[in-house]
Amino acid sequence: MARLIAIALTAAAPPAVAETTAQVIERAAELMRARRHSEALTLIDAELPKRMGDVERGKLLYQRGWIQSLAGRHEAALATLARARSLVAETPERMLTRARAERRADRPAAAARTILNLRELFPFEIAKLDEDWLYALDRDLTDRRNADIRFALVSMLTARGYTGGRAVPGAASWVLRDTVLGLVRRKRLAEARALLPRATDAGIVVGMMVDRQYEPIWPDLEAMAGIGAVKAFAAENAAMAAAHAAAPNDIEITTAYLLTLATLGKEAEALAISAPLVADMAKVEAQGEDAFWLVDRHAALLGATGRVDEGEVLLGRLLTINFSKHRELISMAINRTALLNNYDRPAQAIVAANWVGAKDASAGTEYAWQLVRAALSCAHATLGEPAKATAMLDEIMKRPSEGYAAATRALLCNDRLDGAEKVILERLAAPEHRTAMLVALQNYGPGRFGKARTEWDRRLYAVRDRPAVRAAIERHGRILSFAAPRTYWGGF
Repeated sequence: MARLIAIALTAAAPPAVAETTAQVIERAAELMRARRHSEALTLIDAELPKRMGDVERGKLLYQRGWIQSLAGRHEAALATLARARSLVAETPERMLTRARAERRADRPAAAARTILNLRELFPFEIAKLDEDWLYALDRDLTDRRNADIRFALVSMLTARGYTGGRAVPGAASWVLRDTVLGLVRRKRLAEARALLPRATDAGIVVGMMVDRQYEPIWPDLEAMAGIGAVKAFAAENAAMAAAHAAAPNDIEITTAYLLTLATLGKEAEALAISAPLVADMAKVEAQGEDAFWLVDRHAALLGATGRVDEGEVLLGRLLTINFSKHRELISMAINRTALLNNYDRPAQAIVAANWVGAKDASAGTEYAWQLVRAALSCAHATLGEPAKATAMLDEIMKRPSEGYAAATRALLCNDRLDGAEKVILERLAAPEHRTAMLVALQNYGPGRFGKARTEWDRRLYAVRDRPAVRAAIERHGRILSFAAPRTYWGGF
């Protein structure tokens, strides 16, 4: 009888339901989110030999190719994605997967061509493209061998009015800048000049005014920006004021408006705008990263107006928000160390830097960790602890290209002027770093910093005026004086 019951129960058990292709892809996606790429790949590979239509197989192969890309198997990824493309119709998501894989495989020109093809097939998708990714692709294309495809990419973005989906005036202004550069290089100066009135970002205008690549239109830039770029700073502030009046609850616009006000010496007005918005940390957390940057800007303004301790306390409150959930807070944590170092609080800067350093290594990029090391090095140097300062500096200089700004800062605060000269010359020689370095080397109004940071700035200018650096500046740009305080401009 027992045997018959067992047979009956077995017969009544429902058959196992096979997973659909979509379910397999979702399971693989969950494994990918957990960084379990090998398991995800095994899952997909077990599914592929099964009988299925071309569309299902193509979907699986797209997933497989992206997993291979994330795992660093770039050539295999591109081959898999090419096969997938032959089986299923194009969609924006599939084209973006290919473009991302191409960039990861160090094929920036191929990635740019894929984005240009996206514009042909799905023009309205261009506005949705992630700006950080596009900017990184643009930087990858700085080699002159990619000049034509880079120009095609930024020209297309300019023609589409690309803003990265942001309402802030001057959003994604690097697109306009690089389009102007491409026109200047091709001696299409009338077209370049016609775009200049759209350059509402004063930072972009200043960069073009000091970079010799834009020399043919320097007279036009000077006429538009005015002596010391006073008209550019005023125009940017007016645009921000209008945008803020139209959208007072837009956090990104408000944050940008604070800087334009501060540039004009209106810190009190800026602080009055932001103070009520940073008081409630629960609300700040609910608003997310844009609100974190608003708090960061408010803290910097407090420091610049002599309220350093209030700024440090405010950032401390911000950093009580769940860090594991909001990894972007590492930027604000690093800026807290800068605030303390800039205003002669080296012991507190060490505590703040060690707080960041205690986080998991995956919490930040190598660039971020280089800035943490620089903060520690500078703080120890200020405290007269050369052994500890040098230990951090040595770590930075093992990989200076991973954070040229951190290397420059650490060398200056340790009074290693020969080393600083070498790094500055490297930055001036590299097209992707040149404009930022030129901007840092300009003459600005006095910065309101503590004694240590003021001395670091003095050393920067001393290195700038060395013959080799002056010659490099003359080769690649020029030095001007700008009507903006170094407190907010010319960070190195």
